[in-house]
Amino acid sequence: MTSIGYPYVRREINDLKKNHPEAWTLFIRGLLAFQQMDQSDPLSYYRISGIHGRPHVPWQDALGAENPGGQGYCPHNNIMFTVWHRPYVALFEQELFKQVKKIAYNYTVDQRRWIMAADSFRIPYWDWALGQQGDEFPDIFTNPLATVTGPNGTLVTLPNPLYQYRFHPTSSQDFDSPWAQMNTTLRCPTSHAFDAESQEQQVRKQYIEQRRGIHDGIAKAFNSSTYNEFAAELEMNHGLVHFLAGCVDPYSGHFWDSEYSAFDPIFMLVHANADRLMAMYQAVHPNTWLEPKSSDAAGNFWIPRDTELNANTQMQPFWKDDLSFYTPNEVRNITVLGYAYPETQYWLYPTAEYWRMDVNKTIALRYSPSARGILTELRDKEGNIDSHVLVDNSFVDWNIKTRALLSDLPPTFYVTFSFNGTASSEASRQVGTWTRQVTGQSSGRSRDDLEIPQKTDLVNNAQHYLEYSISLTSSLLDQIAAGKLKSLDASDVVPYLRDHLTSQIKAGDNSFVPKPDSFSVEVSSTKVHIPEDAALALEYGGESTSYPEVKGIM
Repeated sequence: MTSIGYPYVRREINDLKKNHPEAWTLFIRGLLAFQQMDQSDPLSYYRISGIHGRPHVPWQDALGAENPGGQGYCPHNNIMFTVWHRPYVALFEQELFKQVKKIAYNYTVDQRRWIMAADSFRIPYWDWALGQQGDEFPDIFTNPLATVTGPNGTLVTLPNPLYQYRFHPTSSQDFDSPWAQMNTTLRCPTSHAFDAESQEQQVRKQYIEQRRGIHDGIAKAFNSSTYNEFAAELEMNHGLVHFLAGCVDPYSGHFWDSEYSAFDPIFMLVHANADRLMAMYQAVHPNTWLEPKSSDAAGNFWIPRDTELNANTQMQPFWKDDLSFYTPNEVRNITVLGYAYPETQYWLYPTAEYWRMDVNKTIALRYSPSARGILTELRDKEGNIDSHVLVDNSFVDWNIKTRALLSDLPPTFYVTFSFNGTASSEASRQVGTWTRQVTGQSSGRSRDDLEIPQKTDLVNNAQHYLEYSISLTSSLLDQIAAGKLKSLDASDVVPYLRDHLTSQIKAGDNSFVPKPDSFSVEVSSTKVHIPEDAALALEYGGESTSYPEVKGIM
């Protein structure tokens, strides 16, 4: 806590590196020391990362449910996902902080300055949701080496702990094949052999190509009217970051497989940002919180299937005291866990209302749908925009909603949507991706190899549908700019989508999945007004219009 009783702030990683050199140095050196701890220590990097999925062992005597719904502690695909990661990142931060403090006392030049930097240290976050407003995949994630200030004040070059985690050693008892033979975490690996290497340029390329879709997904999340809806949207869009940084084609990396993803050093930074986005949503919706909902088929080590989850559900393995675990209600306020974000420093404002107004402004400026930025830039640059695109500062917003029975899809899968080229020689253009991860069933294996319950074992599974929405507007604007589409009017867009929108399903191991009968795509449009003030949210019209003639399932 600060000298006036308020928590210290988690900073965006680029800000930390550029503007807080002591904290940055301590972070890099502290994380490296944390990773080098004995892997048998329950408070080591290895064991805390292993809470998420593998190696499927109880942590600190948190013994799970009597009738567990799966393996691993992470509650993917249910309402506990976002809030469970709040104490998880805080636990990691707590143990990293201990390493940072030790290292600060080793500095001999201006030691007090280093100790003060250590006292205020909090784990950084990476804002992966900024879209084209933000950086590309950060260089600090892709460089094998990091140069920081040493204890005597001179620069030293170290192995970069954000580039990879080096297992010491890997264990066939803890991991299954092929992960047991990999000596480090890998992103977009060249193979699954022991000597495989990461292909960071492929990660960067994929992220650049799809970061706009992530941004639009988070914009949709912020438009949610309930916390449950927001949390579901946030989980699905964070999953796309795992997909892009881990890869599946031709080989999957650790970050895509939820059994192993927490070992990748960027995991906690990605989830710290998810926690920040959740905290911002909480700030502007103070009376909206987690509502009771069934786990359905998405159980795990401590959550049975088809059991009610609510804000008083104890979240294993995060002990509050000797007898109980933290609940969502007990971590609803992040200051309880000793940290804040730049946007949640309510104490800097005269009233809570002024604070919420500023958070709403930040959301509008940073996380409005990308179509707003494209149209505003065109309007300001050219003075006038074709009346078929923007009329009285309003435009037609286009979306696709995909739906399929849970029982008809692999546990882990991804669905890609593309516009086919207008000529046989023209490559298709990807416009969105829907991903779903499952912990306790490795995404590196095919559906047939997985030990999954039979459909008859899952109550309500036959009627449980999965749904996901993707914004098409920015992609349609790209087509207008390329001269392949005249306008955003339904008379132009519907025939174009009918002829060119396609989709493809693949399992977690990159194998093709035939489209089941329950798989459907609904295209809809809504009128949206852009306020003159960029700090105000978009204004959505009334009922949306659906176009059943567009199938998108070729």
